[in-house]
Amino acid sequence: MRRHLYLITDHPTEDYIGKVEAREAPYQRAEKNVERPVDKLNIDTGERCEVSIVGLGYHDFADRDDYDERFKPVVDRKLREVDQQHLDKAGIEVDREVVTDGGEDYEYRVTGVGRGSWLRTDWVDKAQALSDYERAREEWAGLVGFERRVSGDDSTIQRKPKPSTGEWNDVTDDDIHFVDEEVTA
Repeated sequence: MRRHLYLITDHPTEDYIGKVEAREAPYQRAEKNVERPVDKLNIDTGERCEVSIVGLGYHDFADRDDYDERFKPVVDRKLREVDQQHLDKAGIEVDREVVTDGGEDYEYRVTGVGRGSWLRTDWVDKAQALSDYERAREEWAGLVGFERRVSGDDSTIQRKPKPSTGEWNDVTDDDIHFVDEEVTA
């Protein structure tokens, strides 16, 4: 159940400013992290208005229950990727720090390049992944990174170079990732 997400930064009805719109179909002119005007039709009055939105990308939810349960955490993560100027215009504050594990049920793995190919371990608990990381650093003789995801959800994969340092960065279609994983846009 794919939903395209947009931050509303300007709207004739001020109550809508700062809200996030979720749509089945993307706006044609929208781009991620770029503010664009779009024409909207008020179904009740039949009047048209111009609204400014900032694209947040899309997210694939498993079903309606998953959407209801995870919409807010997904939006919070997406808003951290938006330039501050858009958040200021929308009048919202976003905690730029990724809360460590934030109560989510994460699983972890090690990825990298070594022995002439791309490598990855299985998704496991954090303690096992930390052990895998140390072993990979010794055996792979190449680049090694640390990844996490909400259990079973490739669209939530995040990466950092070392388990103990750096911030978690979302893995998107623009990043190097394994072809069999559907990461977020």
